[in-house]
Amino acid sequence: MTEALDSVGVRALLSQLVPRLQEKRKRLKKVVEHLRMESKTYAPKGATVEHRYLDSLTHTPWGTKIATTFAQELSVSGYLAPTSSPGDNDPAWAMWDKARMQLVQDILIREAFQYGESFAVGLPSTVAGSAVAKPLPPFHTIALYEDAVTDVWPVAVLSTAADR
Repeated sequence: MTEALDSVGVRALLSQLVPRLQEKRKRLKKVVEHLRMESKTYAPKGATVEHRYLDSLTHTPWGTKIATTFAQELSVSGYLAPTSSPGDNDPAWAMWDKARMQLVQDILIREAFQYGESFAVGLPSTVAGSAVAKPLPPFHTIALYEDAVTDVWPVAVLSTAADR
């Protein structure tokens, strides 16, 4: 169970998280720029329409292709418990479906390969007894762990919509 923080505790956490997020953004800026540039093609000045067309055919965004290939290979498509009948998913799979993880998992795996980490938050659903997973952008999110190697759950997470 987590304890509520007062304004002093929130300020103390923010004084740790904000500089770390700014440092992380400096590191990830090159990755973000590279991924954006992969979708653009360039032609020399004075290139004909045919040259531009041929250039667009030969352009291959390798960074995103590699991440997408691994994401497709790692996706989860069912869950069988030792007691399950062959071909029937365990009832626990229904929770995975209700949380929309079939959609979210590709995003999380791709971001993990592209940025080195990915984040999701569980939010209450309109369906009783279930939650919805929402991916958080790695460029705008930082997590603080007591032990970053072995801890499963972070002590605190900061996710912003601001670009600075």
